[in-house]
Amino acid sequence: MSKKGNRHIRKSLHLPALSAVKYNPINKDLYARLVGSGHGIKMKGLMAVQKKILELELELE
Repeated sequence: MSKKGNRHIRKSLHLPALSAVKYNPINKDLYARLVGSGHGIKMKGLMAVQKKILELELELE
């Protein structure tokens, strides 16, 4: 995980990503697939969900 980019955006997307993993079936499947793929790094799965949330937000604009 890189420290490049806006830290405020990363910080503000952390809790929504946790909620999305818990309640949204699409994000839950993405997270489970990434964590269960042998790497087992949970933060990488959360970062992927954060990126997906951010891309969804940019599409709506």
